[in-house]
Amino acid sequence: MTLYIAADHRGFALKEKLHSHFQSEFTVVDCGNKMFNPEDDYVDWVAELAKRMGQDTQGLGVVLCSSGCGVAISANRYAHLRATTATDQAMLEADCRDDLVNVLALGADYITFENAIPLVHAFIRLPRGAEKRYLRRIEKLSQLGSVIA
Repeated sequence: MTLYIAADHRGFALKEKLHSHFQSEFTVVDCGNKMFNPEDDYVDWVAELAKRMGQDTQGLGVVLCSSGCGVAISANRYAHLRATTATDQAMLEADCRDDLVNVLALGADYITFENAIPLVHAFIRLPRGAEKRYLRRIEKLSQLGSVIA
């Protein structure tokens, strides 16, 4: 299993720690930023993660910014990514089971490295296998593409 990881300047320090921690257990692909840049934008790094995850149907992603919201919104723009900002294991279990999430968005300003480790471990190990009704909804979302109201 490959873990793809990306962060902007606000999530950079936590991304580096998570990358170091998980590289002994999994193949970890650092999608950027690879050096601290206070002027970078999370949109660019999520785009790189989306590109790299494009053909890897088994890979999972972790994206970080200050709150986790920006990277989640950005990730959910890509049809093959389904991101959650789950903050505890119960919520994460439901998201993986019902919505087949493949990207975990973390808010680096609101979670410590020590608290992120078990959440990322759970994210990696949780089964994904939605019921028929959830699969139907995911398929509908995939077909939407870009919708302008």
